[in-house]
Amino acid sequence: MADIRSVLRQHRLRLLQIDGVVGVGVGREGEEEVLKVLVEKRSPQQARQIPERIGGYRVVVVETGPIRAERTRGGASDEA
Repeated sequence: MADIRSVLRQHRLRLLQIDGVVGVGVGREGEEEVLKVLVEKRSPQQARQIPERIGGYRVVVVETGPIRAERTRGGASDEA
């Protein structure tokens, strides 16, 4: 089985193109390494498009709710 990070790199763009997917990553569930797919809100359409396993690794879907970037305080961009 390929390294989980290599598998993620190979499938990252395809997963991010699925409507409602806001992120992907690697995680652990107990002793098992898993691929995590972050979705704003679960939907039946996503369930059909996101496989249960990729490259031999289990895929775990995590509902995150909306994700927004926020401006940081005191950073270099604030001083410009």
